[in-house]
Amino acid sequence: MSERTVKSGINKQPTNLRTKVNTLLKKAGLDWATAKTFEDSLIIHLAKDVDHGVVADLFGFSSRQVVADKYNGNLLQLSDALNKLYARILTTGY
Repeated sequence: MSERTVKSGINKQPTNLRTKVNTLLKKAGLDWATAKTFEDSLIIHLAKDVDHGVVADLFGFSSRQVVADKYNGNLLQLSDALNKLYARILTTGY
């Protein structure tokens, strides 16, 4: 919670989590990272060990399919990146 001064006094209101994450990433020197990439990485990490339905409920997604798509999409991106990397290596046939 953060304090906000208004005309009638001080009110408490929730601090924007995305702003806090962006500040944390900036202070850590990770300028290339965003709150979205941080959130996606957290979802993928949690989805490895926890049921996708639980992760969907935790992040407020409408279905577990959203989590599955993020998790499987990450594996496909990794696979594509490795295939492109190895496609550049020349083989001599020995």
